[in-house]
This record gives sequence, C-alpha cells and structure tokens, in this order.
Amino acid sequence: MRAELIRYVRSRRIQPLNRKGGPTPHYVLLPVWLLRRYRPKQSSTDRLFLNDVLWGQFCVYLAFRIQDDLIDRGPDHGLQVLAADLLLLESVRTFSLHFPGNSRFWGLYFESLESTVQGAARVDSLQRSRQGSVGTLLREYARVCAIFTIGASAVCIWYSRMRDLDQARHFWNEMAIAGQLLDDFEDLEEDWRRGRFNSVAKIMLGKRLSPLAQKGLALTAVKKALMAGGFDRIAEMVLQRIDRAEAALKPIRGEAPYPGFRDYRKNIDQIRRTMHRESVRSFFSRFHGT
Repeated sequence: MRAELIRYVRSRRIQPLNRKGGPTPHYVLLPVWLLRRYRPKQSSTDRLFLNDVLWGQFCVYLAFRIQDDLIDRGPDHGLQVLAADLLLLESVRTFSLHFPGNSRFWGLYFESLESTVQGAARVDSLQRSRQGSVGTLLREYARVCAIFTIGASAVCIWYSRMRDLDQARHFWNEMAIAGQLLDDFEDLEEDWRRGRFNSVAKIMLGKRLSPLAQKGLALTAVKKALMAGGFDRIAEMVLQRIDRAEAALKPIRGEAPYPGFRDYRKNIDQIRRTMHRESVRSFFSRFHGT
C-alpha cells in the first residue's frame, strides 16, 4: 500500500509539503498567512502547531484527490482506496493532538468533509444533465473545495480569531470557482467525451444546449461561440472572481501583493491572445479553402 501511494504521488506530480520549487498550494498558504498575522514572531510551539495543521490538511487533500481519481478510473484499485482511508485517519489523529473531542474545530472539520462529498456528487449530477443553471453549478464547485478550509479553521480556532474564517472561506470559494472555470475551458473536449456538460458548455449555449446536443452539434457550436468572443465572457467571469478573492484576502494579508492573482491574470491574457490568433487564422483560412 505504501508503494502504491508513492507511485500515485509521483505519477500525479503532487508536491510534498517539505519540498521547495513550484507554486505553493493555497491550502498551504492560507494557514501560513493567518499565523503570520497572529504571531509575527513565532515560537517553536507556534511552528510545531502549524506543521501539524499543514500535515493534517495535506492528508485530507491527498485522500480526496485519490478518491476523485479512482471514480474516473474504475474499481480495480483497492489498495489506493485503503490508502485514502488511512490518510483521513492520519488527519484526524494529527488534529487530535491539538483539539479535544468537544472542540468547535471538529464540527467545522466534518462539515467540510460532508460539504465536499455532497458537492462532488451534485457536480457529477449537474454535469451529466443538459439542464440546470450555471449559477448552481458554480456554487457546487465552491462546495467541493470546502476541505481546503480545514487548515484555516484550525488556525482561527486555536488563536481565537473566528472573525477571519469567513474571509478565508470567501477567498477559497472565489478562487475555487475561478480555477474551475479555467479548468472547464481546458477540459472541454475531455469532459464532452465523458458525457459531461461543464460550466463553459452551459455558459456558451444556455438553453440551446439540449436541442443541439440531441443533434450532435453542441460541441462544434460551443467552440464557435468561444472563438467568436465567448472566451472574453469566460475571462471576465474569472477575473471578477479573482477580484473578489483579492478583496477577501486583504483583511488577512494586508496590502502585501499575492503573486497568485498576477499569475491568473497573466494566464487569462495569454489565452486571450491565443484565441485571437486562432480567430484570425480561421477567418483567413476561408479564403484559401482550408
């Protein structure tokens, strides 16, 4: 089981907590930012607590990451299922070092797990259907990411700063929706092959999705809509979410800029330029019969 888990982590290029290089995940950064705000000069006790929080959060993330992949790959990976279960138990064991059974933390912990499970099931149902509003789907995307607020919850409770937890959750919700909109754009064809109508497909076609899908024309129509300026609409939705996430983070991080927001905006600009080039190429190819 250990060997299976090591192979899985390496094959997915999952960045361990003790390795530097590459962007640091938000679920690591948020507890770090909160602790820096509460303890500018951290004691050894503060650092040990943070290490346990990050390890417990990482275990939850990896467990759900494994389970999500197994849903897509089929039932023939029993050892990985057991590894995911052990990771969740390890998370509980780690947080139990700091929070007794009657702590408010555990209510938030299990609430986050339940929200992620229910959100994932709801997203699967909504994406299988040609019906359903885009707004509902985006809200469920945020629910799927509820597990990523566990570390922030631990820090806020430990230092009695629950007021900041709402801001932290708001930051995560907006980042989750922004990230998933971009993922849905990149995964449009793959999702389509799996019989999923993701948020980009639903946004581009709206009420026309169902009749076009019945005729087998929907994916082509989605691509044409994206090339004809539809991606600008997606981009504006992503940027709006990033602006909201930035506003939610300010009470926690202050005026210190977070490079992650800059990277999102840079990514949007790059995709916009690519889409523009493809639109021009498509336009002129009509005159050459290609």
